This record gives sequence, C-alpha cells and structure tokens, in this order.
Amino acid sequence: MEHKHSGRLVFIDLLKGLVLLMMIETHVFNPLLQPEYKEATWFVFLTFINGLVAPSFLFASGFTFILSTSKTFDSKFDKTIFLTKLKRIGVIFLLGYVLRLPQMNLSDLINKSTDLQMRIFLSVDILQCIAVGLFIFVISSVIFNKEKSNLIFLIIATFIVILISPIMWLIHFDNFMPSAIANYFNRLNGSLFPLFPWIAFIFSGGIAAHYFLILKKSGKTENYFNNLFITGILFFVIGFFVYNNLKGVVFGTVIPHPFFFIERLGIILFLLYFMNLISKFIDLSNSFLVKVSKESLIVYFLHLELIYLGFFNGESLATVYKDQFNLFEASGVALIIMLLMIAAAYIWNYVKMHHKQYATYTGYILLIVGITYFILG
Repeated sequence: MEHKHSGRLVFIDLLKGLVLLMMIETHVFNPLLQPEYKEATWFVFLTFINGLVAPSFLFASGFTFILSTSKTFDSKFDKTIFLTKLKRIGVIFLLGYVLRLPQMNLSDLINKSTDLQMRIFLSVDILQCIAVGLFIFVISSVIFNKEKSNLIFLIIATFIVILISPIMWLIHFDNFMPSAIANYFNRLNGSLFPLFPWIAFIFSGGIAAHYFLILKKSGKTENYFNNLFITGILFFVIGFFVYNNLKGVVFGTVIPHPFFFIERLGIILFLLYFMNLISKFIDLSNSFLVKVSKESLIVYFLHLELIYLGFFNGESLATVYKDQFNLFEASGVALIIMLLMIAAAYIWNYVKMHHKQYATYTGYILLIVGITYFILG
C-alpha cells in the first residue's frame, strides 16, 4: 500500500520533488559549465536525463491537480472551489511572465525594452504551459463532470495534441495573430514550452491520475503500478528505437513527434512505478523531496531568481560566470542552491501549516506591493 501524508500520495510527491532538484542542476550546469565539459560524451547523456525534467514536471503537475480535483467529480458545481483553483492558476500564469520581465516597472517595460527583450518576455515557458493545461482541466471538470467522461476527454485531447504537433510547428501563427498568443503554439518565436507538444504531458498526468483513482476505488492499486511498469518499459523501448532512428534526429533532441512523446512518457511512467516501490519500504512522507514538492511554486520561482536575477550590478549569476565553472565548482553551486531551496520549502511549509493566516496575508501583501511597484515604480 502506498504511504500517505495529510491525504497526499507520496509517490507522486517524490517524483515531483526529485525533478525539481534536477531542474536546479540543469539551470546551473547549462549556463555556468565550461564549454569543454559540454563536448564530452557523458554530457550528452546528462542532457538527455535533464531533458526528462520538464515533461516529468508537467506530468506531475497534471497528476496532482486531478487528485486535488477528484472530489468535484460526480457532484454539484462548487463556485468556491472553482474560483480557488482559478486563482491559483492565475498566480502560476502571472509568475511565468514575472520571471521574464526585462524591466522592473511598466513604464520601462514599454519604453526601454528592446525588441529582443520583448520577444523573450512574451515567449512561453513551462509555467504558462502548466497554467493553460490546468485551466483546461478546470473547465473540462465542469463540462465533463463524470470522472470517466473527463478521462475520455483527456485521452482524446492527448491524441489530438501529439498527432497535430508536427503540423503546428510549421505554421507561422504570428502572421495572423499577436505574437503574445502565437507563441503558445510553437517555438518559431523562441518559446521554450509551447502547448504543442508539451501540454500532452500535463494531460497524460491527468489520465494517469484518473486511472489511479478508478482502480483505487476497486482496490486494484497493485494492478495499477504493475501496469505502469509494463507500459513504461514498452513505451520507452518502442519510442526510443523509433524516434532515434528518424531522419535528422540526434540523440536527445526535441522535435514534436509522437514517438518523442511516447519515449519520454515511458520513462516517466517507470519512474512513477519506481517511486511507489521505494515508498513501500521506506516512509518518506516527511522527506525533503515531499516538502519540495509541496512548495514547488516557491522552489521553482526562487531558484530561478537566484540564478538569473541581477544581483551583480544588474548582472546575474548566469551572466557574470557564464561558461566559467569547472565540474566541481558548478556542482558545488548547484548543491548550495538545492540546499537553500530545501530550507525555503521547509520554512514556508512550516509557516503554512502552523501560521496559515500569516502565510495568506504575506502572499497578498507581496502581490499588492509587487503590482503597485510595477505600475507606479
């Protein structure tokens, strides 16, 4: 039986916490590591492993959101729950753009930003992708209120996304719509995580959560994890050999092909199985990985600010020390930031658990001050 803590499923928290810490390593190594290390064979494999971070994070986000929404299925529409979820999605969406702000206030953003800075600001990153995916979840849970009907919708939506993604990447959407919207469909204007194909990983996380809930009701959770193992292995083997034998595909590259999705999804499903296997033998419900998962938004935001915010006379850690660190130095920086993020997760989780009212007030104050400074600063 899977360990639980405060109604949470530990195996998905372990997966989400692990990929968040791996994300820190990725965001440190990519800008700071000396170029000669990036030419080594081992770095190619590390890049492939790091390439699993984003799809795993998207999958885990979809999985946990469906778990938190499960009580609303087969019940009457609850306006309070609906608005609460929309508010959280709005925060995620807003933070996605805040992290890419080229200027600290609205006036400078409009008048001083270069074309390149505005293109970067308007590009779509992982938080915007998550926000759109979760918004679709909320709307679909209202339209398809029955759990099985919502599951069918997500399966159909996933198939559509992975099948049409190669076509979507060929269309210059900015020819007939604003770039801020066009950026959501492909990478032609610099978006790192456009909806196609990345939102399919969020949908697949929702599908996996739905299947878990359905089998759990009938007492077949062991069957669920056995199926995860078999499906994960099959998906990876088939996806790996087909995708990596496609013309023009180099190991570890990203193109919006159905077998790219299948290969990555197979690994994620296996990792989910493995996390559950570990949680069977070791009670990790209070581990640092679970704490990091619970406070994933704080960890994601803070670690990017530490790496990319202009602490050094307007320059960031990533720009001042770009391509300068050896493997030992880069590993040390990554470890320090990981420890700081684990500490931040513990502190914020403690405040939320024991002083929830203060945590809420703090959040509102920071939001109001931030918006006021941005508009009037």
